[in-house]
Amino acid sequence: VLAPLGQRLTAINDRNRHSLLSRASQTRHNDDARAQATAILAGLKTLNPEVAQHFHPKRDVLSDLKLRMILSTEPESQSDVTSFIAVSYCWHYPNWPLARPATPIVLGWEISRPMMDAVLGLRNHADEGVWLDKLCINQEDEVDKTTHIASMDAIYRAARRMVILLEDIQLTADEEAAGLAYRGFFDDMSKKVEGLDVDEKRQVVEGHFPKQEEAYISSGRGSLIAAAKPFAMKVLTARWFTRAWCAHESRMHPHRKMDNPLLLCFGSSGAVLSFEFRFIFYFTQYLTTKEPAPSFSGNALAMAMNDPNPTTIRQLYWRIIRLLPGANSNESLLQHMISVFSFGCLMKGDLVCIALNTAAIPLFYDGKDICSIEEVIWMASLLVLAGGDLIPLVMSGSKLRLSDSDSQRKFISWATHPTQGTVDERVPNPLPDTITSVTREFIELDLLVFTAQPRKASQPSLVLAAALIREYDLRSVARDLLAAADKNVQSLTGLLSKQNALFGQAMSVTRTNMDNFLEMSIALAIDAGIDWMLAFPSVMAQSTQGYQHGVIGGVTAPSDHRRLDAAGESILRHFDIPKPTKQQLEKMISCLTTLLDPRLPLLTTSTRLLPLPSSLGGAAFTPPTSNRSYIAIPAAVAHLPAWHERAWVIEPFDPAAPAEDPESHLPGQEYTDALSRRAMDVELEDVVPVLNTDHADRRQPMPRKEQAAWRLRRRNVLFGCPEWDAQDIMTRAEAGGEDGMVVLRRQRVYGSEDYRWAEIWKAIKMRELEAWREGEDGGMPKEWKTSNSITRGP
Repeated sequence: VLAPLGQRLTAINDRNRHSLLSRASQTRHNDDARAQATAILAGLKTLNPEVAQHFHPKRDVLSDLKLRMILSTEPESQSDVTSFIAVSYCWHYPNWPLARPATPIVLGWEISRPMMDAVLGLRNHADEGVWLDKLCINQEDEVDKTTHIASMDAIYRAARRMVILLEDIQLTADEEAAGLAYRGFFDDMSKKVEGLDVDEKRQVVEGHFPKQEEAYISSGRGSLIAAAKPFAMKVLTARWFTRAWCAHESRMHPHRKMDNPLLLCFGSSGAVLSFEFRFIFYFTQYLTTKEPAPSFSGNALAMAMNDPNPTTIRQLYWRIIRLLPGANSNESLLQHMISVFSFGCLMKGDLVCIALNTAAIPLFYDGKDICSIEEVIWMASLLVLAGGDLIPLVMSGSKLRLSDSDSQRKFISWATHPTQGTVDERVPNPLPDTITSVTREFIELDLLVFTAQPRKASQPSLVLAAALIREYDLRSVARDLLAAADKNVQSLTGLLSKQNALFGQAMSVTRTNMDNFLEMSIALAIDAGIDWMLAFPSVMAQSTQGYQHGVIGGVTAPSDHRRLDAAGESILRHFDIPKPTKQQLEKMISCLTTLLDPRLPLLTTSTRLLPLPSSLGGAAFTPPTSNRSYIAIPAAVAHLPAWHERAWVIEPFDPAAPAEDPESHLPGQEYTDALSRRAMDVELEDVVPVLNTDHADRRQPMPRKEQAAWRLRRRNVLFGCPEWDAQDIMTRAEAGGEDGMVVLRRQRVYGSEDYRWAEIWKAIKMRELEAWREGEDGGMPKEWKTSNSITRGP
């Protein structure tokens, strides 16, 4: 196959193989990495012995790998191979159309002749090797294939250069001219910034492309500028950018400035063109600056970022970011998993191997029964917890739905589908013994369960808060603080306000959560008491260290202090402190600015007060929950900062009982009949199955035994209380010293749907309408008037 092309396939001897790969292998599989792999295996055997059987430590890659290279026959040298090129490409399949110039296909290589010639022409010297999996791995030998798959990280990391073949891409004449022009802009810019300091470099970078574009337009070459985006879109939608193993190869390669990875595609004439990866990356980033900012946030933003079929330049930019090697050695394994979820992969279990490789964890997975991304996510969550990383217990996302292995019935797992991603760094587990079992259905762990439920503000405090806001114009202070915040916070706050306004219009209510937030927060703070209010700013500043939007409570009040001074004095008088000290007044003003901080609603737009034991701070803010639910915190995450979703909303249940029917949560005919009769002797909670915690407690008794079963409705933030020492809390609670909280060991938490609050709200309004039509005066008991707080839910 190779001889007619002037090439030969050569087995690399042990000494030469060691010199080529040893440095890359040691970097990826050093003592720390092996210790981490050992810890994960030990954790797996504890948490899920059955799954643990499918994970094995990688042996020394250099001892088993039969490395082969494609070398030139002229001159045929006996010297060692000192460097090599690694080819990254997509295997050809009948349903994958190639570009017209991608012919003929070279036998054995299974790539087009023009691309093969271009790769061979990139050799630095005659003795440089080329590594291409189709030829250099014995595709008929399962042992050879397995060994090479386990060694891909070292091979691509050790390569002098990675060459990426985009055989499905042929540019038009305009796209080609635009690509070459902007490549020239980038090369000139790269030379100009050499030797400059950071500020000088930034000025050059920010102005270079716009100046070049202006010059082109002035000289009548504006058509090239117009073709810039089509050029980028065509290149970035190549099949290579969609495949998981290609992403793995890119993430493994170091992406050095010198010998940067090269992307090869076809020009308008059929000639092979080359573009450095760093140019394509920078150019894509530059094009996004010309696009409008996303008009959505939260899950919608996360779904757009992880869309496997991106259609906008911004989405393509988000995808190319995930092709860069990780720069953070402390990055969570789950982040590595998330980075490859949106890429296509025929064998879903390979995604586990890819993530382990990119995370530099020398483990190999031999399982063949993973058939969906959801199974990969569950497996990743188990692996991460086994390694002592708590990310799966606090990350945001949607419900993870898995299939029963026997009946194929869909069920909801305890784990989260990370549509909103996760934090970059690992969150170490200080109490590994508090997590004892992890299955697809449940996680068994120790819980701190609070006996109280979140409550709304008292009426006197609401009246006082409304008066303070009105008399001292605190809304203007809040607007001033928002104007002083960074653009990202302003944008997110605007999106929240818009979403809540739309929600209010859809539900025919005039006051939305955003309208009520300030009044409710100040009233709840007043209910929490003077000591809590004076401590609140320092507590928030401490517990939001590392928060992506900055330290809450770290903002400075507007220059006009008079309104805040007067409001602070008024609150202190309410607490019978008519002549406060300077320190008391300063702390109260700081409390108000913290409550007015525009970043506080980014934690939750709907606040309630959860009473806590005095040793835990006395009270905390958290969203409302259902009146059927308990709030619990897994002991392992109790110490985490306030911005983590560490408060689990749970309910006791029987796993053997029939699946719950969401229709049973809706108010029925009994509610309509009671409304029609104006039945004052019937409690609202008795005819509406589910309300929020502004209403009477309808929880089942708390089970106080090991391995009790709970269903997890949702995860919430809990903030406004000091940082906790979970081990100390558990010791005191078990000794009977923590009123208001119970420690429950080895509790089994299953996944479940949250209540469908919008449907509950709609059903209540429809039942009210029926009653108004049937009633003599179209009325209903005044005590039953459904305010926003009754059915808006969490």
